[in-house]
Amino acid sequence: MATFNVLDSPSSYNIILGRPAINELRAVASTYHQKIKFPVGARVGEVRGDQPYSRKCYLEAVRVDQSKAKKEGKKARIEEIGGRVVEKGEVHFVAEKDHEIIEVGPGISPLTSEHHLNILPRSHSMKQKKRHFGPEKEKVIDEHVRDLLKAGHIGEIQFLTWLSNVVLVRKSTGKWRMLKNAGATYQCLMNKVFEKKLCRNVEVYVDDILGKSKEVAEFIADLEETLPL
Repeated sequence: MATFNVLDSPSSYNIILGRPAINELRAVASTYHQKIKFPVGARVGEVRGDQPYSRKCYLEAVRVDQSKAKKEGKKARIEEIGGRVVEKGEVHFVAEKDHEIIEVGPGISPLTSEHHLNILPRSHSMKQKKRHFGPEKEKVIDEHVRDLLKAGHIGEIQFLTWLSNVVLVRKSTGKWRMLKNAGATYQCLMNKVFEKKLCRNVEVYVDDILGKSKEVAEFIADLEETLPL
């Protein structure tokens, strides 16, 4: 038996186990394996986590904090950046030699733009077997994956719910391109960022930004408006 405090407060979690409860249950928790194990008589009880729902709760915690802060007229304390929840605000790095301070912004809030995979709610998870693409394509895939890992756009997971092979498409230049479906989301984000300038002095296609002016004399002023210092 355990004693719990019942709170009337918005949260993405139904229950939170603190150290006293974990100690009372003699439980061992592993965030890496998303499991909790505890003795039940002569056996071992086990609670397994689910990655999609864990991710959903993870992001919901951010939205709850942001919604609460908005109602109170404050800045949100945390937000989701690159798949991680971080303290909101600028991050300062101090160089060892010249003590130069570099400020890094917090990125794009998921309330502004967020990518979704359109999967039917009743669909069952599928795991495809690894397909062999041949030496040429395997090398291209390896390079693409390394670039995405280095950029922080993807990460390794240990317990797979959905798994499918990548698809390579040959470009007009003869090189291979690995298909990604976040392009439309990125384009929507760019449309929001340049909403007041589109079709007036800016045109945007994904990551290509074109500045334009009706008159030569207006070009510098338009650039300063689009890219303020």
